[in-house]
Amino acid sequence: MLPIITGGQKYSFHSGHWTLVFTNREDPYRWEIHEGTCNGYNCMFTEDFLPLHTYMRPSDWAVFGGSSQSVFKLNDQDKVSFENLFKKMLAEQASDYANKYELLFLYMLECIHGAIKLEPEAAPRSQTAATRLTDPFKNLLSGQFPLVYPHQQIILRAPQDYADRLAVHTNYLNRVLKEVTGRTTSQSINERIMQEVRALLLHSNWTISQIANSLGFDEATHFTRAFRAHTGKKPSSLR
Repeated sequence: MLPIITGGQKYSFHSGHWTLVFTNREDPYRWEIHEGTCNGYNCMFTEDFLPLHTYMRPSDWAVFGGSSQSVFKLNDQDKVSFENLFKKMLAEQASDYANKYELLFLYMLECIHGAIKLEPEAAPRSQTAATRLTDPFKNLLSGQFPLVYPHQQIILRAPQDYADRLAVHTNYLNRVLKEVTGRTTSQSINERIMQEVRALLLHSNWTISQIANSLGFDEATHFTRAFRAHTGKKPSSLR
């Protein structure tokens, strides 16, 4: 069993199933393997990867922008098609072709549009006053991550910080986020911070004090207490 949790939803897949998943830095995600093993391919990129001549940004594609499906169960034919595409990406990445990154961009587009074709009837998300406030909040929150160096510090830490940037009252921002996402402002901020904590604990050599400081905790003890409240574990347990 392989549960995938992204965008606040949980998807479960059994052994032998193939799945195509699109994620972005706005929505924390994870997958858990309960039995057996999991293998496959991944393609990770930042906006810097996109050619200068394109006006498109990742959020403009429905699979990344939250306006459409982002998790796709593949049948045998789809599995072969996408697997061959990823193999072509890997082969091109290892080649000496001068314009390989332009070709890789086209392969990425083929992957995106191939996924969108799996759900051709998906309707775009309607824009309301609530979503017009929620989207810039998500951009502000996600724009602070990932942290790359220990001396970096997040600037927007409290709900009031975001309300000030968005020129709204904190109560109004909280009410809108609760309506759209099901989470309060504080819960959204804390969830994304804890997602970053987990990544830094698992994949960096930063000390716990450095992680705590970068994420806006005055004391390492406050950080430890917050992490334990969120996960039930000590930060050191992940190491």
